[in-house]
Amino acid sequence: MTLRSGRTLTTARATLTQDGASRLEVLAAFGDLGEGSEPTLALAPPVIPPPDQCTPRSGAAQGVDLPLLSRVEIRLHPDEAKAGSAGHAQMSGWIRFRDGRAPDTLAALLFADAFPPSVFGLLGMVGWVPTVELTVHVRRRPAPGWMLGQFRTHDLSDGRMIEDGALWDSQGQLVVQSRQLGLVRLADSKA
Repeated sequence: MTLRSGRTLTTARATLTQDGASRLEVLAAFGDLGEGSEPTLALAPPVIPPPDQCTPRSGAAQGVDLPLLSRVEIRLHPDEAKAGSAGHAQMSGWIRFRDGRAPDTLAALLFADAFPPSVFGLLGMVGWVPTVELTVHVRRRPAPGWMLGQFRTHDLSDGRMIEDGALWDSQGQLVVQSRQLGLVRLADSKA
């Protein structure tokens, strides 16, 4: 449902239901992602090894089944790929579609939520980390090729984490910034 249509932004809302119950609420603002000529200030991409020197993401390594990996290829920074090995709540790596198609703005939304939770690098096997709220800002259309992602948690308390993320395209342009509130369910907990 369109809530407001203006000159620079259109706002819409959608609700996904299952068995008569609301399961997902989406609020989106849409605007033109054309080539701007105004000065920009953006996060610089992190320096990590190229994709062929990074570790493929594995459901077994994370302790959960990941059907998503049949459609996307994720290569993790070698220092962050093993459970608890990073020593901090950060996850960095590369992502692309397995079928070779170029990423677009919808892919950028998917890619922003496809990496292992950043707390994996600190806590190790965390099992399921369900999303309570996810905000994704798509800033520009991505260039073809691998996208580089980095996700960090600076706030983890009472089983809840706030994770900040960013994705850069193959040209080093910041494409996405995200913020996610998630519940941390440790692999050995009964929750």
